[in-house]
Amino acid sequence: MKTQYSGHAYQICKNEIKVGEYDGIIFISGDGLIHEGINGIMSREDKNEFMEQTTFGFIPAGTSNGLIKSILDHNGEQADPKTAAFRIVKGTSMKIDLTELELEYEKERKFMVLSFTWAIICACDLQSEFMRFLGEVRYTLMGIIRVVAR
Repeated sequence: MKTQYSGHAYQICKNEIKVGEYDGIIFISGDGLIHEGINGIMSREDKNEFMEQTTFGFIPAGTSNGLIKSILDHNGEQADPKTAAFRIVKGTSMKIDLTELELEYEKERKFMVLSFTWAIICACDLQSEFMRFLGEVRYTLMGIIRVVAR
C-alpha cells in the first residue's frame, strides 16, 4: 500500500490490516513512516497477537534511515536498499526493542524504534534540512554547528 498523507501509515497499520492477513509488512521508507506504522500497530487492541504473527522488513528510502542503518550495521553490512531487500528475502531476522513513552499532555502512548542515542543524529537530520543540497555531509556539518554553538 502506498501512503497518501501524513499519518496514513498509522491508520493503515491500526485499522486496515487484519491479524494473520499478511505474514509480513515491508516498509520502504525512512524512519518517519516506520515510526507511524509501528505506533499504529501498538495502538491496536490485538497488538500482541499481531506482533507475534507478523514479521517486519525495512528497506531504506528516506533521508537518514537511522533504524535500517542500525540494523544492517549491527550485522556488518551496508545500509542500502539492495542489501536490505536481500536480507528480507533470505529471512534474516533479529528482535529490536521498542521504547514506550507516556507523555504528560497526550492521551495515547508513543513508541520509539530508535534509541535516545540517535537523538542527536535525528536533530542533525531535521535541523539540516535547509542544507539538503550538500548530501550526507550536511549531517556532519550540523553536528559540528551544534557542538560549537553550545
